[in-house]
Amino acid sequence: LNIKNTKMQNTQPWHVYKFGSCCTQTASAFTAASQLAVNKIEVERKAIIVTAISGITDKLIKSITLAQNLDLSYKSIIDEIVKDHCNILLELFNSVEAQPLIDHIKTEKEELLALLYAVYLSKQCTDAIWALITGVGELWAGFIFKRYLAKTFPNLVIEFLNARDVIVAEDTLVGKEIIWETTEEKIQQWLGTKGHFDIVIIPGFVASDKEGLATTLARYSSDFSAAIFANVFDSSSLTIWGDKLGVYSTDPQAVAEAVLLEELSYKEALELCFFGAKDIHPSAIQTCMEKGIPLIIKSFFSPESPGTRIIADVKPSKLGARGFSTVDGITLLNIEGPGMIGSPVIPYLLFETLNSVSANTVMITKGSSEHSICIGIKEEDRERVCEALKEKFYRELKNKEIGEIEVINDCTILAVVGDDMINTCGIAGRVVSAIGASSVSILAISQGSSERNISIVIKSSDSSVALKAVHDMFYVPLERQPCLHVALVGPGNVGKEVLKQISFYNAKQTRLQDKLAVDVIARTKRMLINNQSPYWINIDEDWEAEFEEKSIETDWSILEPLLLKFKSWNNSVVIVDCTSSAEVIKRYQKWASLGIHIVAANKKFFSGPMEDYRNFFSVVRENRVSCHFEATVGAGLPLIAPLRNFIVKTGDNVILVEGVLSGTLAFIFNELKQAEGRKFSEIVLRAKALGYTEPDPRDDLSALDFARKLVILGRIIGLEISLSDVKVEGLYPKEMESISLEEFLERLPELDGPMEEKKAAAASEGKILVFVGKIEISPVDKSFSVSLGLTALAPSHPLASSSGSVNQIVIQTDRYPEPMVINGPGAGPARTATGVVGDLLLLIPTSGN
Repeated sequence: LNIKNTKMQNTQPWHVYKFGSCCTQTASAFTAASQLAVNKIEVERKAIIVTAISGITDKLIKSITLAQNLDLSYKSIIDEIVKDHCNILLELFNSVEAQPLIDHIKTEKEELLALLYAVYLSKQCTDAIWALITGVGELWAGFIFKRYLAKTFPNLVIEFLNARDVIVAEDTLVGKEIIWETTEEKIQQWLGTKGHFDIVIIPGFVASDKEGLATTLARYSSDFSAAIFANVFDSSSLTIWGDKLGVYSTDPQAVAEAVLLEELSYKEALELCFFGAKDIHPSAIQTCMEKGIPLIIKSFFSPESPGTRIIADVKPSKLGARGFSTVDGITLLNIEGPGMIGSPVIPYLLFETLNSVSANTVMITKGSSEHSICIGIKEEDRERVCEALKEKFYRELKNKEIGEIEVINDCTILAVVGDDMINTCGIAGRVVSAIGASSVSILAISQGSSERNISIVIKSSDSSVALKAVHDMFYVPLERQPCLHVALVGPGNVGKEVLKQISFYNAKQTRLQDKLAVDVIARTKRMLINNQSPYWINIDEDWEAEFEEKSIETDWSILEPLLLKFKSWNNSVVIVDCTSSAEVIKRYQKWASLGIHIVAANKKFFSGPMEDYRNFFSVVRENRVSCHFEATVGAGLPLIAPLRNFIVKTGDNVILVEGVLSGTLAFIFNELKQAEGRKFSEIVLRAKALGYTEPDPRDDLSALDFARKLVILGRIIGLEISLSDVKVEGLYPKEMESISLEEFLERLPELDGPMEEKKAAAASEGKILVFVGKIEISPVDKSFSVSLGLTALAPSHPLASSSGSVNQIVIQTDRYPEPMVINGPGAGPARTATGVVGDLLLLIPTSGN
């Protein structure tokens, strides 16, 4: 980088950088950090806070421990530390340049050894000496960085400021507290002694107390050091350079689907830090928040990545929750008893006791009944807290005013955090539902009135499962979350009703895994798919307009891989066939072989060639998929399920199945029996006008559709049956099959005479005409006969009592010698769709709830 002499005024805005240990661990890291340090140096001053080379502080602490234990090997630890720094110097500088710097390090080494020898002699280490020793890593790293910058960019003015000379801190009950007035005064005094400069290098971690003795801001507090200078300098921003790309929605090592957050509010970041997130020191966030200084977390290894901005006001998130973290090593204490009700004394004594043993309460919940208090403490505080509580509440325990103090060990607190949780209904419900769906028990739950944090206590053994479940509920793309993905083929009258009923059903579900995700709506020539996450088609809106605008040519080579993508994400996938297409059914076997479930209202396959039927269900079984087709027989009237599940699968023997399974023919003959003087042709034309028949009434009068239903029922029973086995008595002569529709409708009155004769013959016997389908099975040799045609029935027969377009079926078995009768309206798009959606719900494991 070619840096010209900027000669800028000291009125340029400040930008504070903090370089973590990864930025100083090698010579090449120092080089890369120097390039970042001079970025935009023409327009801003930089304060660079540096930390010790990776591992140095741990070695210094180890040397103190060795010295206290009279172990002279502390000297070899110091030799290692000096060698680490000298090696970096020799890489950054030539030997001539490096030698005076190495001499400086070695001189300070002797001072360091002198301090450790004092520890060795006294077997103790005062706070001031501990701070002097452990702060060496930051001071030496800053020394090297300052010298390297000055060498590399000679046109820049580089200063060094020992933070121990200006930051003044004191110990309080809650940790280190900065004496701001003194600190700011000292920093301003230092600035006043300097002329123009471009960059100031400052070691983090180190400070002094009010007496001027060395102290530190505690381990991992260089972030705090950086924030202090950002605050005093009124910095435009504070950038923390580390080994992560930024702040994630949760720990990416625990949850692979963790998402890099573009931004967080100060308060969200604080909540996450308090509950286990280790991305930044909470005091740094608090300090930046006081002046609204943006805090940016960036990757030293990917500086081009935008990282995460922590600011006052963030863009609203539709997710609600933004971050998730866990705190392990928690013990839960539950104190309850009648003596607590209405008494302020017990809570007062409880917290007084915790304070007396210096134990922090991580979480607290109290029931509105005032009968119990539950607190979470750190496991290392458990024994002394329990002993102190038993002593404090000796009288109350003896008199049974409170029961035994329940102790639950090995707990974890899971925190759910987000500003957008405030005043948003349903967040807590989603959290609890996700945990419950993972079979994890919640031991305690707490939410403050700020609504920014929901804290849940669970067993530590359940921590990883619960964290992933809750994170997935909010962050994992919808298509990757467990639910049933639906491709609907045939959005005609029935298909539209199916989508309407799915929309109604979804609106009632609170858990995603209970919902039906419609990803594809396809006709035989055009299809609508959503190629962008979350892939769902919004069937609550005007999907038909979207279909007209965005549909593409139907292509199974596009549709099937899309469905397999969903399946690869551990989702269930189903294709719903609401067509009557002979082309669609040709793909059934392939779909089953791909592991895709099938729900059908299309009768053609299930009444087609027996060999195809047999082969298909063999593939279904091999691939452990489901195929449901309730709507093919009774539409919305449940006929297949009772016959298969309550009779056939339980070992009962079917003797007789007979019924009226055509709503159109039921209407025609119910009208015929009730309307004296009405002609058969007139009733057929009225049925056509009402939409009860197909466009060509011969499709109904031929009873082919009815025959298909009988074949389907026969196969459910276990019969090897085909359409050719059904003896059908048609309602018009064979010669009328080949004429045009117009001619057929003109000649329809020709059928009135023969029909009147049949009606009169039945009436002479006190019977009425019903178009009946019948399956009879011999209990001896299991032979069967299947017939379909007009039958004269006594008025007392169950099939003679129907009205309108009602479907009826009579089933006689060994267990039901008195026949089982199922009847009800079955025709119409809405009722047929009910049968289809009912089949879909069978594929959702939790739908029974």
